[in-house]
Amino acid sequence: MKQNKELVYRLLSWSFGILSLTLLGVYGLKTLFGDINVVGESFVKEELPIPFFPWFYAKPITWFSFFTFCWWAFGLESHRKWLLKLKPPYPKVLMVMMALFTFGSLYEIFWNFAIWTALMAIAGPLLHPDLLANVFNVPRAVNLVFATKIVTLVFGMSVYFLYFIHRVTNNFKEEDSVK
Repeated sequence: MKQNKELVYRLLSWSFGILSLTLLGVYGLKTLFGDINVVGESFVKEELPIPFFPWFYAKPITWFSFFTFCWWAFGLESHRKWLLKLKPPYPKVLMVMMALFTFGSLYEIFWNFAIWTALMAIAGPLLHPDLLANVFNVPRAVNLVFATKIVTLVFGMSVYFLYFIHRVTNNFKEEDSVK
């Protein structure tokens, strides 16, 4: 039964991974060959429907975020056995590294929303919020919707990893005292 569960998780992971890569390829090519000057703008300029829910639309970056998160989560679930084979201290090291990603991405979320709020206050109703970009200390302007969805994706993936590794390694009986 566990073998079937891992196979289902692996198939779901691959499916969502292919969907993510497809969006990345299509909108990455639009950036390369289109008239796009702001990083991520091609992922924000359109709205895509779900084929079986034609009244429900979302930006390509939103679909990319959803698909990538599902790829990550189902991929982790399909590799549960591998993680259980890790000997201490490796699971704890992985946990600390992911906590670092969680911390860094949470800070970036706050930073992006602060910039977004400030730019919206300056621009007022004259500029659509989807067109706002971070031009501060970056080599090329970055669309704020794109950047915020990416760092929120990283935050969600790292939080899920922390939950996953804590749940899976709860079986470890590691002594924290030094002998």
